Amino acid sequence: MKLFGSKKRKLIAGGVALVATAGLATGAFAYFTANGNGTGGAATVGDTTGWTVNNFNTSGTDLYPGSGSQTVSYDVTNASAGDQHLNSIVATISVDTASGDAKDAAGNVIAGCKAIWFSVDNTGHAAYATLAASGTESGTAVVTMPSNTIDNQDACRTHAPAVKIVAS
Repeated sequence: MKLFGSKKRKLIAGGVALVATAGLATGAFAYFTANGNGTGGAATVGDTTGWTVNNFNTSGTDLYPGSGSQTVSYDVTNASAGDQHLNSIVATISVDTASGDAKDAAGNVIAGCKAIWFSVDNTGHAAYATLAASGTESGTAVVTMPSNTIDNQDACRTHAPAVKIVAS
């Protein structure tokens, strides 16, 4: 009887151990699902910085009505701390909007010398590209004074109308 009792106890102990193990195994696969969110801190994004246009250099022959051309070279530099895309470069003669007269590099109005009497060809503009911080692209603009048989252009003689380069 002792042997039967001992086997019976072993079987019961084994059954309890099996149930306990099954319970633990099942418990290991039990989990909850939940959703949650939170907001903390902030990532500050900088703003754009205007392009710098500089290093102007002019070469060529003097301008006369219908003759001569001058090439103005320039650099466009990304003054931002990050990448910026150069989308457009417009080159024009600097103009006094009230009178239509050209201005010189110091911003002085050249009285009677109309900005529309000049032509600026900007096909040599700086490349439209994404520039890294401090990245530079170079370009050229060619200035001419087309022939004009209607207007007396004496007001422009010996003056130097400024070429305005706008980068965006």
